Amino acid sequence: MASADEMLQRSLQQRILAYLMDHPGAKDTGDGIRGWWLQDASDVTYSTLQNALDDLAKRGWLELRGTTGEDRMYSLNPNEARSIAEFLEEG
Repeated sequence: MASADEMLQRSLQQRILAYLMDHPGAKDTGDGIRGWWLQDASDVTYSTLQNALDDLAKRGWLELRGTTGEDRMYSLNPNEARSIAEFLEEG
């Protein structure tokens, strides 16, 4: 059984990816994602969000530009749309 943290991470990842699949040209920083893409996630810590974004980038589902936390820009990797869709279908 997944822990509460793992369930939160998966939920954040699903919400981020769903947003990007609906808005494939979107790109933003962690702060922007938290404020615009996940509007009701004010209780999510930056660290928790960063972990979710880092995992998605490691999977190759997000493209990453910038080197430090504050200027990193995340966007959809369109080459991974099929595997992202499968992940989202799994729920």
